[in-house]
Amino acid sequence: MLATIEMYGVIIFWIAFMIFLLIIEGMTLGLTTVWFAAGALAAAVTAVITEGEYILIQIVVFTVVSLLTLLAVRPMVAERLKKINEVNKTGVDTMIGKDARVEEEINNSKNDGRVDYNGMSWAARSAGGEVIPVGTEVRIKQIQGVKLIVEKAE
Repeated sequence: MLATIEMYGVIIFWIAFMIFLLIIEGMTLGLTTVWFAAGALAAAVTAVITEGEYILIQIVVFTVVSLLTLLAVRPMVAERLKKINEVNKTGVDTMIGKDARVEEEINNSKNDGRVDYNGMSWAARSAGGEVIPVGTEVRIKQIQGVKLIVEKAE
């Protein structure tokens, strides 16, 4: 009877640990603990198979599965999420990487400069600090507040 209680205790520990890791993942959404949750699930299955015995084997299974999923699966998932985020850009984020035309000389030291993007005039600053003359094609690198940070388009 005691062996059965210990067996269930080990299995419950791994499942509770997995749930804890999934809760952390749900709060952070950073693809950080989900890999270890997979390892905990594999360790729980190992605990069922070994009837709660061989704790060292469960720990090894947890470690190996966690590392394999972290190293093998995470890069694929991260790349997929990056593509999804690129497709789902909205608002001003869609401007990054696009071209605009300088309509007022960009001179960071004078705090001057404006560009025309899609018929709208935006305050602009040079990403590299160089002066960019009127009429130059520039590429939007980032947005800081209401200012576009640009560089000469290639």
